Amino acid sequence: MNDDATVRPLHGTQRALQPVVGRAWRVLLAAALACGLAACGDDDEAVQPSAPTAAATLGAAGGTLTGPDGVELVVPPGALSADTELRITKTGAGAPALQADGSVVTPTYEFTPHGLLFEQPVTIRMPFQPPTGAAAADVLMASPGGEWAAVGATVADGKAEWQRISLSYGVGMACAVPVPNPDPYACVWQTLGVAVGATPAGALQMLGARNWRVSAAAVVGFEVHMSAAPDCAAPRLVVRKLVPGSNTQVIADIRLTLSPDPADPHRARATYRHDLALAHEDSGTVRLAHVFECARPGQSSVSISQQTLLTVDIPAPGADVPPAVDTAPQDVTVNAPDSATFTAAGSGSPAPTQQWQRSTDGGNTWTDIAGATGPSYTTGATRAADHGARFRAVFSNRAGSLASAAATLTVLTRATPLAQALPQADNLPATNAVVAAASAGRFVAAWIVADPVTRAPTGIRTSRYTRAGGWSAAVDVPTVDIDASRGLTAALGNDGTAVVTWVQPAAGQPSAWFVRQAPGGVWSSPALIENDDSVAVRGVKVVADANGTATAVWNTSAARTFASRLDAGSTAWSGPVELGLPNGGSLMPVLAVAADGRVLAAFEDFDRNNGQRVMVANRYVPGSGWSGPAVLMAQSFNDIMSLGNAAIAGNHAAVVYQAVPVAGAGGRNMVSRWSATNGWSAAEELPVGPVGNVVPGVDRQVAVAADGRTSVVWSQQGFVGGSLVRDVYFAEALPGAAFGVFERISPEGGYAAYAQIAADALGNLLVVWSKDLTDLRGQRRPVGGTWGANVSWETATGNVNIGGPLALGPDGDAAMAWIESAAGSDDVPTVSVWSP
Repeated sequence: MNDDATVRPLHGTQRALQPVVGRAWRVLLAAALACGLAACGDDDEAVQPSAPTAAATLGAAGGTLTGPDGVELVVPPGALSADTELRITKTGAGAPALQADGSVVTPTYEFTPHGLLFEQPVTIRMPFQPPTGAAAADVLMASPGGEWAAVGATVADGKAEWQRISLSYGVGMACAVPVPNPDPYACVWQTLGVAVGATPAGALQMLGARNWRVSAAAVVGFEVHMSAAPDCAAPRLVVRKLVPGSNTQVIADIRLTLSPDPADPHRARATYRHDLALAHEDSGTVRLAHVFECARPGQSSVSISQQTLLTVDIPAPGADVPPAVDTAPQDVTVNAPDSATFTAAGSGSPAPTQQWQRSTDGGNTWTDIAGATGPSYTTGATRAADHGARFRAVFSNRAGSLASAAATLTVLTRATPLAQALPQADNLPATNAVVAAASAGRFVAAWIVADPVTRAPTGIRTSRYTRAGGWSAAVDVPTVDIDASRGLTAALGNDGTAVVTWVQPAAGQPSAWFVRQAPGGVWSSPALIENDDSVAVRGVKVVADANGTATAVWNTSAARTFASRLDAGSTAWSGPVELGLPNGGSLMPVLAVAADGRVLAAFEDFDRNNGQRVMVANRYVPGSGWSGPAVLMAQSFNDIMSLGNAAIAGNHAAVVYQAVPVAGAGGRNMVSRWSATNGWSAAEELPVGPVGNVVPGVDRQVAVAADGRTSVVWSQQGFVGGSLVRDVYFAEALPGAAFGVFERISPEGGYAAYAQIAADALGNLLVVWSKDLTDLRGQRRPVGGTWGANVSWETATGNVNIGGPLALGPDGDAAMAWIESAAGSDDVPTVSVWSP
């Protein structure tokens, strides 16, 4: 099916305005319709001779003509064979009378020359903002002396976009359901979709939307799918052949019978198939227009049309025939180390040879696979490095060569089982769980257990993981009156040294505590990190570098942030260093560490001297100490900033946060990047997704690779068709370059939230998020590759409450810990491990 086959019914939950047309809403005054054709919305448009016009001469290279109001005509290379003057005029003079009832959304624009037929479809874009409450919207086009027909435009983000192979008048229309609604089928407009196939299949190649190449004698089949309101009478399908320099030729005029649509009581449907036999004598360009029309009771007949272009290049009988791809290889997903098999078939005269090729850089370069010359190719044992590789077949004979479309290999590399409850014999309920990673597939998990009756936190438990032994039995850490609301963090060095921190009282004040465990040893007795009894600790966080040296950062009730370090092999923390601005008021920081021992702390602060709320970062460099606070961004004192997280790798670092004016209409996701060469960059605003608002709080995360590539994920949500939808988006920036276009990485629809992102030592990315708060999903992207399929880490019967952060070791082993709850059961500390 081509892109028109994606048309959906108007009734029920809708994700976008319907890109189809038909009978509209009889509520607006007739004067509104007249204005659409006479362009009477503005005084300066009343005089037709001075109608705004834009013109450009374009040729074989193509180009873009921008007309009045930003209307665009995009001509691809090869659409014109000779230089031609194209014009866009804001006028309806000479256009047919607009017979359909409805709301005229845009002025009428005239695209000329009329009757010009392109060799490839051109794209037209028009500013188009349907009125609030519109249930349907589309663009109508008509030639002088002809009739208006809908084009099936895509309407989104204030624009309508569609493709044509001829030029004519165009006007935007919309429909809304009146209240009360006397019409049972209000805004049920016609739909039309045309699927194209051929016998033999290899004779047909898709060049683009509604654009096909026929390379061998074939019967080309058209399957036309139509629907309308059940009371739409005299349904009719007309198939016209568009001939340059002459009138169109009617090659079929079929009376139809509409049957009830079992999936939608507001619609009836019909399907019609017709064939077109093509041979060498038909070589050239064949242009067809399918037009479906019918009339609602008491209404004039309205129609919807679709144009299809066939480039016919059929050799004479007995001549050499260039290769054609009959069957392209399909994407394959395997679990490592299983092999993957790709299959392809081609035809031509003489019969072509076949050579398989592989690409490891997203299809930019290709390499022949030695000995892979058969109809299928089977890889050897797969591994994580094979994830994202692409494969294609190249067919060659003396008439030419042709490569098939590429297929992508997805390699799932994961441990079994994916998720399991952390080991504790008494199964006490838990209130928080965290996990930290080191090299060689090692993890340490910590969780807070609670009284099964009062649900008050009573202690901390830990467990270690190795690839060979799995999770060890739980070990209790003695605690007194632990404060579960103020954070629990864990860190693990590549040398095996683990540190766990938390908050509990000392001398009457909440204080920062820790335990440490050396490789092969036991946990130390709980001890204080700081001993300032004059203030309360609000929260503490800890990280560890590859050597096991720990850095702890905490915030106090006096709105001050301090840091201390515990060197590997030492038993005492260094004296605290204040990280915030002088006379400031800092809040709880986020913390990141690089393998070489560099540390990045970021936090929100108050610059009382300037009356501003600021985002601040402070870096620790081994041998040099803390750099001092650097202001990343400043706002009004009454505005809000919401911190995401920080990341550091080698000579690069980044912080992601949100800036929200109190009186504003939403937040802006901001990123500040640091490099050893250029220092801190100016704050950069991230691109945003197409639907909804950026979600405040923890729903923004950043990862940094050693080469400086910075990757960010965030959530956006909004109401679509009355349902709350929340998606996870991704954007990436190379050193010295801006962030690229956003990419949605969660499946469309549903509620995707609490995304976490991390990069391993090679720069491979991993994202984990919660789907509908019960399904934990993970997705990898290798360096230079594309996102693989998202894999379920856990599907729970209750909520999956992610504590974070995602633990990703330098060699790609990953783990996430969470609290899993279900009705009638205790909250279970759970963890999942995913290994390459």
